[in-house]
Amino acid sequence: MNRRFNKVGITFKGAHGFRRGFAMEYLAGGGQQGDLKELGGWENYAMVSRYAKANANERAVVAHKKLSPGDKLNVS
Repeated sequence: MNRRFNKVGITFKGAHGFRRGFAMEYLAGGGQQGDLKELGGWENYAMVSRYAKANANERAVVAHKKLSPGDKLNVS
């Protein structure tokens, strides 16, 4: 993996960093925790929950912008 990362000019920060980055991006993109657990191969939700908490505020702000009924009012 180090060779592939170097080829595209990105510093490889280890397998854990790679998995963490995948998990955070997956959740930020709207992926579900249960699906992430299966894709990541975790036996329980401990790590999935940790990753979910790490960017929960960011995801909540994005969801609010998409789903807030008040923001969808068309006031002319």
